[in-house]
Amino acid sequence: MTAANLITWWLHSAVLLTVGIAGTHLLRWREPSSRLRFLQALLAAALLLPWLEPWGRESRTYLADTPALLAAVSPVVFASAHARFVPSWQELLSGVVILGVAARLCFLVWGVFRLRRWRRAGERVAVDRFPSSVEVRVVDSLANPAAFGWLAAVILLPRSLAEPSPTRDAALAHELEHVQRRDWLESVVEQFAAALIWFQPAVWWLLERIQLAREQAVDAAAARTGPDLYLQSLLHSAGIVDLPSLPVTHFVRRRHLVQRVAALTGETSMTLRHLVAAAVTLVAAATLAVALMLSYRPLMAQAPPQTVGVRSSGLRFDSLPIRTRMTAEEEGTVTLDITLTPTGKPVEIRLTSGPESLGPRAAALALSASFSPELIARRTLTMTVDFARAAAPPLSAPPPAVDQAEYLGVDYDGLSPEQQQRAAGIVAGLRRGQRLTEAQLERVIADLKALDPTFQVSRSLFSTPDSSTGYGLRLRVDVGVRTLPAQIRVGGSVQAANLIHSVDPVYPPLAKQARIQGTVRFNVVVAKDGTVEKVQLISGHPLMVEAARDAVKQYRYRPTMLNGEPISVTTQVDVNFTLNR
Repeated sequence: MTAANLITWWLHSAVLLTVGIAGTHLLRWREPSSRLRFLQALLAAALLLPWLEPWGRESRTYLADTPALLAAVSPVVFASAHARFVPSWQELLSGVVILGVAARLCFLVWGVFRLRRWRRAGERVAVDRFPSSVEVRVVDSLANPAAFGWLAAVILLPRSLAEPSPTRDAALAHELEHVQRRDWLESVVEQFAAALIWFQPAVWWLLERIQLAREQAVDAAAARTGPDLYLQSLLHSAGIVDLPSLPVTHFVRRRHLVQRVAALTGETSMTLRHLVAAAVTLVAAATLAVALMLSYRPLMAQAPPQTVGVRSSGLRFDSLPIRTRMTAEEEGTVTLDITLTPTGKPVEIRLTSGPESLGPRAAALALSASFSPELIARRTLTMTVDFARAAAPPLSAPPPAVDQAEYLGVDYDGLSPEQQQRAAGIVAGLRRGQRLTEAQLERVIADLKALDPTFQVSRSLFSTPDSSTGYGLRLRVDVGVRTLPAQIRVGGSVQAANLIHSVDPVYPPLAKQARIQGTVRFNVVVAKDGTVEKVQLISGHPLMVEAARDAVKQYRYRPTMLNGEPISVTTQVDVNFTLNR
């Protein structure tokens, strides 16, 4: 789960738990057993929210499939030979959460082992008219009665309750009820679930309410035979010190005592109608609250980047808005968010709206387009591509000769407005319904190809009722394969792997005296032979720039090869200055 989804989970679970817990107070849900089950279901829902909620999907990202272009448009990671790893806030947040989960689980395991040690150290005592399957042991270091264990349950008593007394009888009745209800196993599961989402404060509030509801339910069952005597024993034990937060059931928790006494002395029963109404109301309120959070901020599934083929379209955009047309098998409008590098290369293309099936074609067009310096300076652009349905396929077999078909027009695919205007000038002499000879058609095709070497011209012969002869002829003009650039951009970490000679910069004395440290960042052009051809400053302290520039100029790289030929590379280099150098 990403850090953003972790924060979303935190927000959704906080809303769910707050509405659920506060609702039990507002609706005066007094009956402890049903309230306990509702609160446990609330804990399970908070833990399982990522699996219960519908996930949104992040917008699709597109990259070029040509290796050289892929390096040019891939997200750039800047590094140098002296760069140090600095974790992002997302990585730090994930690390803290994982460490917290591990610490809570270790604490839970430690508590279980501590109980086992108390069990071994305790002195077993016999209790009249008590189930033989449950051990009773007296522990000197224990201050509060407790019960634990599932298959082999044990009740631990402090030394002060070793002798028979009404208080001991009440404590044993209370703990035996816990054993018979299998409350210890439920407590362990609740602690385990809370450990997984320890970072949610509302979970610890929920655990307090669960423990109180469980104790009140056990009090009601244990006090059936003698409520007055049980209540006196409970009040008599009020001075007993609480155990630390261990996975055990307790006879007395002083912070719960007032509410437990109020439950024993007051009316806690509720009609079935009241219970059902309270449960339905709370479930509806919690569901509505989470639904509102989903509409505001849903969990997002990451869509893996998709590579697309890139063709040379010759498109150039000089002003806003950026909008063009293409033909496709389906109609629709696609909107793309484009992030450009300083050289005008798309570094990230995201599909923000429109059919995903049309996204690759629109992304390929954006990857092959060029932009004016004014648009490049904006760094982020929005591009809209309108797709129209292509011409209908042939209804029957084509005619044997061109001159039996009537000319019905020309289709353009991927051409810029300027290219389309120039191509229209070539076919302007053709009129709709004209019957061309093979020689005339070949001449028109040759003129179109001569107009722009990237043009690819094809013809289509098909049956149609729109022609007096029953056959139609349409021309199609699109663009050919994109030529690779003379210079490509490579990420800093990728180019650093080709570094064969580096020079440490000389720390400027004035910067050292002023205790100035930091990073100087350059945009570097590496020649075909691997030498540094150009060094352009991006950022850095003025006292360190010249020393860093002198060092970078002496770098030597292994030549970058493309299709067996060396090629010039643009990359980014960071030079770090630290006082412990």
